[in-house]
Amino acid sequence: MSALDNLNALNDLVGKKEPEKKDERPEMQVPPAVLKAFQRLVPALKIIEVAEARKKIEGSLISEEMMGVYAETLFNQGSRPTNPRLVVNDKQNRPDLSGLFQVQEKWKLQYEKGETPIATRIAAALVKAGFDQAAADKLVAAEINCQPLTVIRPLNELAVGTPIEKSAADKVIALAMGQPALPFTAEERAVALTKIEVTEVRDGFLERVKLYVKDANQLKMLFKVITPVNFISHAKYGISDTEEGRVQRLALDGQQLILGTKVPDKK
Repeated sequence: MSALDNLNALNDLVGKKEPEKKDERPEMQVPPAVLKAFQRLVPALKIIEVAEARKKIEGSLISEEMMGVYAETLFNQGSRPTNPRLVVNDKQNRPDLSGLFQVQEKWKLQYEKGETPIATRIAAALVKAGFDQAAADKLVAAEINCQPLTVIRPLNELAVGTPIEKSAADKVIALAMGQPALPFTAEERAVALTKIEVTEVRDGFLERVKLYVKDANQLKMLFKVITPVNFISHAKYGISDTEEGRVQRLALDGQQLILGTKVPDKK
């Protein structure tokens, strides 16, 4: 049997073989209650689509501005600040809207794709953001774990590859099926194993980050490369309104949202 045949046998064992698709869809009677629910569902889906677009627009603006404020506060007080509360009062100066701007020690790293090591690319992004090379290299070495992982290449790649790749696939599949297999030759090992790089920002980085910057503006630029996850939570609406007043306002705000938001065309 070929490596591809063996792979298909392994797929059958683990139950991942997809069912064959039929050309025609079966016809069935749709109950009236389902059609009524469908009439309510479709507008809801369209409203959600518009709301998600608006959420992305306003969320990006809030994140950009508030991370700037957060960077200034962190730099000035020297330690991680408490997540700030956003409050809007109504015309009578009563609480109307509120929410928390949450900053978590979970990270998104912004750097260019390429063949060079990830550590080099992260340092390059920091240099582009205004750091000198020595400072960027020091930060990455101290605070970002870029340990490569050795993994086996996907079996569907090996099973349809060169004779050496197919031979390596045969041995991996045999082991997965509980069958004896000879050790990899040097050539099989070279084609079957690959390294992937993963990144992890070390715990407590927000408490140490001030050590790597000269001023609040440089900290803002650092956060554009090593970005803590941030979002609005615990949002409250119409705090001082009656339930009826909140519903009426929400209807008007929904109308304004739909009329004022352009949803990008899906390709």
